[in-house]
Parts: sequence; structure tokens; C-alpha cells
Amino acid sequence: MKAEVYPVCRQCGEVPRCGLFDGFRIHGRFFCTECQERLLSAEIGSPFYLEMAAGLKEALRQKRSGGGF
Repeated sequence: MKAEVYPVCRQCGEVPRCGLFDGFRIHGRFFCTECQERLLSAEIGSPFYLEMAAGLKEALRQKRSGGGF
């Protein structure tokens, strides 16, 4: 039996339509293309922008402290 593994976006919690090819990964944390596009068009300081920025900082901080890959 072949197991299917799909990424889950750290931001929205959804599985992207095209799986691993529909987003990017930073130190083991997956962010979907839809959230990436929302971030790029979001107003600086908006709730979504601040939440996404916090998630990206957390992913980068995790690597700096030696966790994840």
C-alpha cells in the first residue's frame, strides 16, 4: 500500500490543491501559494500580514536555535 503525504499550510491549515508543488517550505514549515499571494497583497499592519510575519519569524527563529530542518 502506497501512503500519500500532503503538506498542511502553517498559516491557513489547509492542504494545497497541488500538494508540495503549491507552496514553499522554510525550515520544515510549509506555507501555501495562496497565503503567499495574500501576504504579498496584504496591507502592511493588517491582521493577516502580522500573523503571517509572526509565522515566518517563528520558522526562522526555530532554525537559528538549532531545531528543525
